[in-house]
Amino acid sequence: MSNGIVWITRSQPSADSSAKAWQLAGYETYVKPLIHIGVPSTMPKPLEDGAILLITSQNALRTLEILTDRRDWPVMTVGDASANYARNMGFGDVLSASGNAKDLLALIKKIYNPGHPRIFVHASGQKVSLDLAAQLATSGYSARREVYYLNSVRKLINLNDAPPLTHVALYSPMAARAAKRFAGRVNKAKTISISDNVDKALGERYVNRRLIAKRPTEQAMIKALTA
Repeated sequence: MSNGIVWITRSQPSADSSAKAWQLAGYETYVKPLIHIGVPSTMPKPLEDGAILLITSQNALRTLEILTDRRDWPVMTVGDASANYARNMGFGDVLSASGNAKDLLALIKKIYNPGHPRIFVHASGQKVSLDLAAQLATSGYSARREVYYLNSVRKLINLNDAPPLTHVALYSPMAARAAKRFAGRVNKAKTISISDNVDKALGERYVNRRLIAKRPTEQAMIKALTA
């Protein structure tokens, strides 16, 4: 017996792997990404030998796989999933903030003092919720942001083929903002957000039917539905 039907809103190819995780937990899934990921028209410049790579999405790592075979840079990631992806790519020095972009910023400042000689490179999407490089530069660090992928809301979305959804899985503030316009269409579904920041992006929509994972992981999202 199914535990419910979850709308997977994240971009591909992550959406398919998420669908498998939810299915293993006993849920049916409806994969309809709200976010489109594309390749930038101008590729980022090569990373310096002494750079420290900051990752807030696996999409940046997918672009890096295309650009270079080098795996000798230290990598700091926003979450555990991105950290695992980096390790699977062959990076040996990987550290996860196990949180959101603010947690990653705090971790950097905890480990490295302002004026540190190495440059921090945020491999990001075109649109970011927090500009890590700008925040670091303001605090006295050498840092820059490089666009490794394009991220935008898919405009032509309809749910005419959707089954009776019980939950909407939200993995980013951008997806949450895009999901607001469907609150009336899926008026019996509850949202499950991967973090507080994602939930806040819903504004006043989905009132009294919102859940938040205790940790910023997919397994915590799944667990929140059964807690």
